[in-house]
Amino acid sequence: MATGSSPWEAKHLRVRQLELELEANFEKLRNFNQLKRSDDPLRDIHSVYAEIQNCLDEFSVLTSEMVGLAGEARSRVTVVNQLAQKETAYHRQFARIKQSIKAQMEKEDLLDNVKKTINDHHSGSRNEDLYLKESDHIRTSDRLTDDILGMAAGARNALQDQASRIDNVFSKLSTTMNKFPVINQLSKNIDLRKKRSAIILGSVIATCVVFSLWYIMY
Repeated sequence: MATGSSPWEAKHLRVRQLELELEANFEKLRNFNQLKRSDDPLRDIHSVYAEIQNCLDEFSVLTSEMVGLAGEARSRVTVVNQLAQKETAYHRQFARIKQSIKAQMEKEDLLDNVKKTINDHHSGSRNEDLYLKESDHIRTSDRLTDDILGMAAGARNALQDQASRIDNVFSKLSTTMNKFPVINQLSKNIDLRKKRSAIILGSVIATCVVFSLWYIMY
């Protein structure tokens, strides 16, 4: 308390200081968008809430003490009544501002959740497109592989048919070749060239199949 002043005056002065502090803190809450720019806006908001509540509690205590000091003095009774009305108004204002901030924060959380849901949906759509493209690529590769294997099987069957016909021809000529040594030697040379050609052709086909499979996979 200030030296040389009465208890009434000291308490009244403190009440006026509390009024200024309350108005300053209410103004902070009204500028809610500025509080949101801090590193921890929720912590700052609750800090202001605590300051206002402490001011209101002290305001209520001082008002009660001033009732006992007012006595029969009409001017003091009027001041006490005004302070009681202000205290009620401060409590209502505090509750209204808190409710407004709560509603605004819930609205912003809802908007953030909607944006996140939309972004997740877009991300899922992009992933689905990638899966579809990869699936198409795999199906195309499977078709190409089937075509190459079919061509290889056809070439193998053709070689087998050709080898079968040649074997039949040589089987029929075997008797004649045994009778004529010159013809027999010529037949051996032809058979050697046939085997060499079959090996070369088989190597070429195998190389083509391996290269095609490597191209599809990589």
